Amino acid sequence: MISCSLIQHIIFGNDAWIVTNSTLDYDTAGFTDYQLNIVVTDMASHTTTCNLTVSLKPVNEAPVCDPLLVAGPSVTVLETIASGTFVYKLTASDPDGNTLQLFYAVVSINDTGSPSLACTGTVTITITDVNDEVPIISPCPSSTLTPYEEVAAGTTLITLSASDGDSNDSLTFSFAVNEPSFQMTQGPSVTIPETVSIGASIYKLTASDPDGNTLELFYAVVSINDTGSPSLSCTGTVTITITDVSDEVPIISPCPSSTLTPSEEMAIGTTLITLSASDGDSNDSLTFSFAVNEPSFQISQVGNTAIISNTLTLDYDNVSAVTFYTLNVVVTDLGVGDTAIITSAFTLDYDNGSVATFYTLNVVATDLGGNQAICNLNVSLIPINEDPICDAVFTTGTGPSVTIPETIAIGASVYKLTASDPDEDPLQLFYAVVSINDTGSPSLSCTGTVTITITDVNDEVPIIRSIKSEQNANLVCSSIAASVDINETHDVLTAIYQVSATDPDFEDSLTVFKLEITVKDKGIPAPQKSCEGTLTINIIDENDELPVVSPENPVNVTDDILNGTVVLQMNASDKDAGDIVSFKFASPSDEFSIDPATVDIDENYSNLKSIYQVNATDPDMDDSMTFSIESQESSPVTGGYLFSIDPDTGIVFRNSTTVLDYDNTYHLFTLKIVVNDEGSPAPQMSCKGILTIIVNNLNDEAPIFTPVPSDTIRTKEEVIIGTLLVKMEASDLDESDNVFFEFIDPQPLFSIDVDSGDIALQMRLDYDSPDVAKVHLLPIRAYDNNRTHSSTYTLTVSVDDVDEAPVCDPAFTVGAGVSLVVPENFPTSTSIYQILAADPDANDSIQRFQMKVEVTEVGKSSPKSCTGSITINLENLNDESPLFSAISPNPLTINESLPRGTLVIKVNATDKDADDVIYYEFVKTYTGFLIEEDTGEIKVAYPMDYDDSDTLTTSILEIRAYDLDRVHSSTATLTVHIADINDNPPQCSRYLYM
Repeated sequence: MISCSLIQHIIFGNDAWIVTNSTLDYDTAGFTDYQLNIVVTDMASHTTTCNLTVSLKPVNEAPVCDPLLVAGPSVTVLETIASGTFVYKLTASDPDGNTLQLFYAVVSINDTGSPSLACTGTVTITITDVNDEVPIISPCPSSTLTPYEEVAAGTTLITLSASDGDSNDSLTFSFAVNEPSFQMTQGPSVTIPETVSIGASIYKLTASDPDGNTLELFYAVVSINDTGSPSLSCTGTVTITITDVSDEVPIISPCPSSTLTPSEEMAIGTTLITLSASDGDSNDSLTFSFAVNEPSFQISQVGNTAIISNTLTLDYDNVSAVTFYTLNVVVTDLGVGDTAIITSAFTLDYDNGSVATFYTLNVVATDLGGNQAICNLNVSLIPINEDPICDAVFTTGTGPSVTIPETIAIGASVYKLTASDPDEDPLQLFYAVVSINDTGSPSLSCTGTVTITITDVNDEVPIIRSIKSEQNANLVCSSIAASVDINETHDVLTAIYQVSATDPDFEDSLTVFKLEITVKDKGIPAPQKSCEGTLTINIIDENDELPVVSPENPVNVTDDILNGTVVLQMNASDKDAGDIVSFKFASPSDEFSIDPATVDIDENYSNLKSIYQVNATDPDMDDSMTFSIESQESSPVTGGYLFSIDPDTGIVFRNSTTVLDYDNTYHLFTLKIVVNDEGSPAPQMSCKGILTIIVNNLNDEAPIFTPVPSDTIRTKEEVIIGTLLVKMEASDLDESDNVFFEFIDPQPLFSIDVDSGDIALQMRLDYDSPDVAKVHLLPIRAYDNNRTHSSTYTLTVSVDDVDEAPVCDPAFTVGAGVSLVVPENFPTSTSIYQILAADPDANDSIQRFQMKVEVTEVGKSSPKSCTGSITINLENLNDESPLFSAISPNPLTINESLPRGTLVIKVNATDKDADDVIYYEFVKTYTGFLIEEDTGEIKVAYPMDYDDSDTLTTSILEIRAYDLDRVHSSTATLTVHIADINDNPPQCSRYLYM
């Protein structure tokens, strides 16, 4: 027989199975031990009894989370919700009654992009125990204690036990009413041996100031008691002052990361950079110095700043000077101030071979504790083009004065002018302003300018055959040591020795021989005596050489050769100095001519301007002549009949307004000119000649850009710096003209190669940064040699957005995430942790937070847990203003007389608020323009006449973009310029038709 209602028995033959009737819960049952009296009876009614005790053992059960949490609640909050605002209350319990101390939240933050991107992190919340439980004394006797009298002191009357639901809570027992026989000890009690050494640590006192102020003074009221009976004491106060220790490293700010680029030749003492330094140690003074001595620079210290300047002129062009310096600046705590000024110690001359052109200054800041901060300054000299240095004689006062005879020969040396360039550039041009005065009274004068271009000189040394000179390696004499014996009676003007010499310079002749002559006697009596002198021999040329003609071979020509074409270039030379060679046909020829008249004209030669005058004579007295052009041919383009000749004077001139464009049409004209007389007396006679007109090519063509499709390129944000974006191309029709490229305005984000036109990225493009434009207008100039001609082109670079993942708080995305400790009685709706997240995409916003929550029990070897998730959706508010895409500050030019509705430009604005609609309008009415409210298209309202005095040729349009219900708006400005076109015919006077 079993009498427990929770347990039943089941009989199988002679076996009985004892099973439970319901769940036995250790944590909710009123008792945990069951006494089972089991009676076994046979058929004869004999019985036996068995007493069975059943004890329940506790099982560590998993915590139970809020069922709604397990299902995953979704909470919507405003995006402007304040930190610490209650969002969701999470409840959980432990069936075992254990304390829940740890909560783990896996947080996922999603943006509004497509596709939606997210970042995830973990927040750990630790529940700390709060002393909120009342101690319980057990047992607390209800009856009165009845000790015997005369009980000995120290006899235990009763032992009391107490417990406290607060974990790790210490209990102290005291009397509710003060008993004189007992006393309470407040504060910590420390026992030390009497032999403790001076300065040994006894107790560590910690304190802090909520305001973050430094704690400098501690006051201790000290009471000293003896062991006498009664105990005696004395009391006093100890004041402890905290002194600062120099343990902070000086910080230099700013320490530039880029290289300083001063210009050479700047004045000594010019400030290169000002550095400031600070030290966390109070009252710590700093001093600045160079880690390595830099004689080119110096540091001047004023207050909290250091000024670095040069101490010598920096000369970029000095080949032995460096152009890059690394300045290591040291900041040291010396108690004399916190600033240093770095200046140059002497003039830094880039061209001075003993001066460096690149310095590295290692600035070290050191405090009294030996802590250091280092700032590396790189100083690189930039060369400047310096003026040439002229001879000081003619730059001082009125210059040198030279007297020459009036018969001085042309080409005679008057004055030697010396000049040099510090940059070692060649000097090619000298300009002389010449003033010529007469001797009249008053003296009259005329002034002009002479430009002298330095050309290469005849600097080859003549070579004399056979013998090398000891003084000049290029001079070759006729024998190693020529020795000639002559009789003392040798005839005057009789040849003694022949010297042969040649000159490598073509057509040079040897006209001067100098003989240094030494005459010695026989030395009787000794010593031998001598005299020396120089004999100059000038060679006079005689006309004794025949001209030599080349080539002499036959020449073949085709039958379609143009008139004026050079068939053969005849060359002739004559060894006689100054001899002039002339050519003529041995017999007259109508088909060929020698040295036809040739004239050069520029391709922009004016119409009706004379070019050449044909000269002709007729031996017949009173016979007049008539000039005419029999034919004229042009090349490479044929058919160019652009010249005429005056029949009376023989003056050839242009007769057409057709452009002589060397680059597209004509290079050469050949005119066959005929001169006829009147035939008095008959017959009529004539002569013919060829006039060749050569067109000179001028640098008159501007480079022409090859346009980029739609004048626009697109690039994604975040492309790598140095990426080639586009290659600009331009051509120049002028022969041998090179094309170079440059930005008209500085472009910090882009670079262009001056030779190739390659445009590359040199700074990061961030579409989402409000400081970086989404559209960049790059005005580009292409120019030719010497910048004679140029053309411009505007390239539009449009930056495309890239959908980027949200950026979460690094604290909870790294490692195990954030761990927080909160008390168990933490108020509901109080902020525990602020999760920071942002989306780099300007048009995306954080839309949803998802938290996976895990609740875990503590104090168990195998802790149990329950998990759930919370989704927090952010509700969008209309709190953003529309933002205009970049509008060029340069005026937009349109032609006059455009028809109504012509599109001028389309402006665009964006609004970060989701699903917000943007509308456009003018801030005020502008004559001649209208704007489409929905699209932002600005159009011409009616044709505008530039020549009408009432028409504004420049309009500044202020545009407003606003959202729904005009909650938010922003404005932008566009300047439009009306350009004049040739749309009005001339108005002739009526008198012109009379």
